[in-house]
Amino acid sequence: MQISASLGWGEAQGWAFAAEYGEAPGTRHDVLKNISRTGVEAVNLDPQAFHPPPFFSYAADGELLCSFGLGEERRRWGSQPDLLQEELEAAGIILPTGDYLQVSGARHSQRIAMSLGVIEKHFGISLPRDLLEDGRLPLVVVSGSPSLDSLSDNV
Repeated sequence: MQISASLGWGEAQGWAFAAEYGEAPGTRHDVLKNISRTGVEAVNLDPQAFHPPPFFSYAADGELLCSFGLGEERRRWGSQPDLLQEELEAAGIILPTGDYLQVSGARHSQRIAMSLGVIEKHFGISLPRDLLEDGRLPLVVVSGSPSLDSLSDNV
């Protein structure tokens, strides 16, 4: 089986970012923990285009702190699963009853955008659309070898 991935990277508002396509090692919690082992914060959004929901994960100091599916925020894990609890409540995503906001299919993308807004605000991050769509990013393509696990050793 041939494994392939491409990785573009850049910087925006003081955050370094990577945009992965194909086998995306940055979505794996062990890779995120490894990236964050030297005091680096690692925020990951995996859009899960073929298997929703999108997933958010945050690691720091070699530890997965918080992770959840967008639209499924009441099921969170990590050593600090309630890290965004107050912000999720303030945005109306987590209701006073402890349930989470559910919407019809027509409003699903708006609902996901609400969660993305909480994440962007909390971490002070936003990737400008024009940078990703129109900009030129450095790119590396990995196919089969070396192991995708080794990418985290070079960050």
